Amino acid sequence: MKRYALMQAPDTVEYVGQILIIDNNTDAGKRDVFRLTDKGYKCIGFLESNKPPSYLHAGFGADKEKKMDAARRLLGQAQGTLI
Repeated sequence: MKRYALMQAPDTVEYVGQILIIDNNTDAGKRDVFRLTDKGYKCIGFLESNKPPSYLHAGFGADKEKKMDAARRLLGQAQGTLI
């Protein structure tokens, strides 16, 4: 099982609060964690999984997509009643 570092973006970047999943099992990954820390990112935790980071990112976004779909449906319904 791999251990990933979760790095949260600072308020000074384009995507405020963005969370990056860094595979810190390698020397390159550990360097990435230090490089991001120097840029103001904060390590907010760790995650252990057998899945690659791309799968984990998709899982984080799945809940947000469901909420956005529900909001779009409500908006569509509201627009239909206004016309």
